[in-house]
Amino acid sequence: MSRHSDRLRTLGMSPPPRRHHWVDDALCGHLVGEGRADPDWWFPAPSERATKARHVCHQCPVQQECLAEGLTPPRTDLGYLPDGVWGGMTLTQRMGLTRAQEAPA
Repeated sequence: MSRHSDRLRTLGMSPPPRRHHWVDDALCGHLVGEGRADPDWWFPAPSERATKARHVCHQCPVQQECLAEGLTPPRTDLGYLPDGVWGGMTLTQRMGLTRAQEAPA
């Protein structure tokens, strides 16, 4: 419970309901939460392949939403993409995709 929510309750108000987010339906989160997947699968060392993570991603109902998030720089001032596997693509693959999209026709 957040301090903001607690404060609203003391004032006799209730916090707004939490909106559903695509992350709530992400297969990786459910598998990790159940202990059936290792979070490190989505952040492999440079010498490792992301085969297990990509396999899970390709079965995920929100793969496209995840990939879109992975193609959005979290720090637009620095212009870098988030690390790890997003929507079944590694950082290197996503960087190649953004470069291809930015290339002049």
